Amino acid sequence: MGLSKEICVIKSNNINLPVKAIINIRLDTSNSINLNLRDINIKTIVTIAVVLCSAFGFYYKLMGEIEEAKLLPKTGNGVYAVDPKTTWPPSRNEYKMRDDLQVNKIKVLENDVNELKEELKELREKVYEN
Repeated sequence: MGLSKEICVIKSNNINLPVKAIINIRLDTSNSINLNLRDINIKTIVTIAVVLCSAFGFYYKLMGEIEEAKLLPKTGNGVYAVDPKTTWPPSRNEYKMRDDLQVNKIKVLENDVNELKEELKELREKVYEN
């Protein structure tokens, strides 16, 4: 087969390749990867080492998190996550007691604010009198 200005087409294994496209390509019919030692350089070795270290680090971190998760209480068993001594949702009496506690705290804070306002008025009167 001679190469002329036309493009010759090679039909092999149901692949149509123009001859110009395969002049510099060596067709290898074996399905193996040929790797020569001259193809490996420092950059390739460093890249492989970084990828392996990242994979090992990810694996051990994942295993550590799994072990840690095994120690945590199981979800959905009715125990409130923040305070394991109480149940969730709280009972009606517990809710009422918590609500009363919050209301009492607000009342104490309101009284403190009112006292501070009165003291501030007294201090202003003393400052403006002098």
